[in-house]
Parts: sequence; structure tokens; C-alpha cells
Amino acid sequence: MSGDSLTFTGYGGQWMKKEGFEPTIQFDVGAFVDKEFSTYRKTKTFNENIFFRWNPFNLINKHYTRNTDNIYDLMLQSDAPRRIYQSRPSLILNIDNEYMTFLLMEEIQRYYKNSAIDMPQRHYLNRFVRDFRQWTEKYVDFMHYTVPLTCATSDNYTFPGEYIGQYGVYEAVKHIYENSANLRHLISEDGNSLMTSNRYFASELEKGIDGIRASFRDKH
Repeated sequence: MSGDSLTFTGYGGQWMKKEGFEPTIQFDVGAFVDKEFSTYRKTKTFNENIFFRWNPFNLINKHYTRNTDNIYDLMLQSDAPRRIYQSRPSLILNIDNEYMTFLLMEEIQRYYKNSAIDMPQRHYLNRFVRDFRQWTEKYVDFMHYTVPLTCATSDNYTFPGEYIGQYGVYEAVKHIYENSANLRHLISEDGNSLMTSNRYFASELEKGIDGIRASFRDKH
């Protein structure tokens, strides 16, 4: 919005390199593993001490936290927190992996405690804001979440954040609309919303998909 150029400091893998991203810190991000299931959410996250005590000893989460701890050690060996601090970021964005986010944000904060430079905003992108409690504000300032579920606590507390929706799905459907003569009129004039019709949406959407498939086959 400001028109200023953006400079990214961080770490990435091979797919990000193909898009032109030059990682500041070199190590294999393939060591990250997803959480297929975890039992510490909801009632287990209401207390900071319980969060950090429960995770490492929970058999279900143990492989997840162990791998994250190993990657965190690599970050410290690569001097990642200091490099991020020296790049003078105006915002720090953490994507997924709240366990890593808490560890890394606490380490970075140490560089700002005895500095004349203000701590930048610490943002976090994930699915559920309802898993975050009051104590989470110690590590993260603002959250962008994709699932509109809030207030899982009895006191109706909601972590500071913004619902951004499943934007990727919207872009995919809009792309199908744009490439179909029968669906193109369902895009608003400003292009910011899509209209649907229960009567023929499903059948026309399928036609649009088939049309894109045929066009792709012709080109390739």
C-alpha cells in the first residue's frame, strides 16, 4: 500500500528458492514435521507452564516437539535471532508451528530489551485463534486465522486477530469463473466477491472446470 520495496529475512526451502527467495539462514527445512494430532489444545493451553510441560512429555506430541527443538538449535547455531534483529524488521511473521514461534520470539525479544530500537510487531498465521490464551500475548501480538471459530474459553476471551478466510479457495473459484463464459457474470464489478446460484452453480462450475482442462490439454 505504501509503495515501498520489501526485503525478506528468514529461512526457506527449495520451492521458495525457485520463486526467487534467497534464504538468509541455510539449513534443511525438510526436518519440519506436521502435527497429525495433538491433545494439548483447548483445555491444555490455558496455562503457559502446562503448555511447555505437557508438550515434551506427551507421547503423541513428542516427535513433533523433538524435531522442532532440533531445528531451533540449528537456528541458534546459525545466529538466526541476531540476524533477524540486525535486519531491522518492521514486522515479524510466523507461519504455523506455534511451539517454534514461542521459542523463537522469546529469543528475539532478548535483543530488544537492552536496545533503543522498539520491538517490531509479531504476527502469526494459522488456522485457529481460539487455541490462543491470554498468556500467548507474551510471544505474539496479532494473529491471522483462516477458520472463524473463537471464544473457546469460559471468560469469552479472544486473542487479538483478524479472520482472513480460506483465500486460496476463493482465488481458485474466481479463476474458474473468469475462464467460463457461463460463470463470468457471477464476478462482481470490483472483482472482490463472487455470486452463486443454487439452481445451476454445481453444473456450470463443472463445465467451467472441463473447459479449463480442455484448454490445458490443447496447450500442453
